[in-house]
Amino acid sequence: MSALAFNSQGLGFSLNWVGPGTCDVSGLGRNFVSRQLLTAQGWDEAKSIVAQKHAAGHNYQLLDFAHRRISNFEVAHDKVSEKVIDQAFFHANQYQTLEVPGQITGNSSLHRLARARQLPVPRTAAEALEVLGDQQDHAYPIFHDQLSHRLGDQSDWTLASVLFDLQEGRVDLMAGNPKDGVVQRTFQVPKQRTEHIVV
Repeated sequence: MSALAFNSQGLGFSLNWVGPGTCDVSGLGRNFVSRQLLTAQGWDEAKSIVAQKHAAGHNYQLLDFAHRRISNFEVAHDKVSEKVIDQAFFHANQYQTLEVPGQITGNSSLHRLARARQLPVPRTAAEALEVLGDQQDHAYPIFHDQLSHRLGDQSDWTLASVLFDLQEGRVDLMAGNPKDGVVQRTFQVPKQRTEHIVV
């Protein structure tokens, strides 16, 4: 649940770590917020859950499959920024829409954001997967795997690449490098309101 999830109301989300640089223990941890998102009955409730005070901060991509809308949220303690996604938007573990003095940044984020700006803006799902699978920056590629580390990758590992298809109500978990287009597993997301399922 710390990477992506969706519920029976057709609401989904994915997550990225961001570092505000300080911790406020009166706020919630991001995994508690993620768990609450699974109980949201609608878009407005999901937005209010994301906007709760956080102990640190986080980045959420909130998806509404029934109404085909996406917003990117950056949270730092009690500050929240929402960016409605109506075109390609690339995020790499660094605040971009919320001013956060003292945020923790790293070479990997700086390199990945710079590389994404060099690439053509994706207009299709296949083009978006090409960007997510890019490994041209050998020191800090967008996609991290065994090949990138053999070529000199100095950073982390990509845990998962996922394609959310709001039109088809589908979540595709990609196998290996997403630019290859190989789907490991597909999940169908309810696009209509259904009975609440308790987990």
